[in-house]
Amino acid sequence: RTELSRRELEVDKMLLQLLAAECREGEDRGMKALEVVGLMRDRSGRMLEAAGKVAARFGRDILGEKITQLAERRLVGLNDDDDL
Repeated sequence: RTELSRRELEVDKMLLQLLAAECREGEDRGMKALEVVGLMRDRSGRMLEAAGKVAARFGRDILGEKITQLAERRLVGLNDDDDL
């Protein structure tokens, strides 16, 4: 179980790097960037918070709002595909 958690954290860190690369590419990559965030496994909210900071650093306000919405849905236990 510990090994699985460690590997999931490593994958999430790589996804954060991929998110930063997508943000650098421009606004037209927003949907792909959001898909990358959706792949994150961390349920504590720390990785989604970090993803929001990455979006903010690149001035991607709409993406940041979508990440916040995703984090809120996960916090209340809804699946990523469920409606609020």
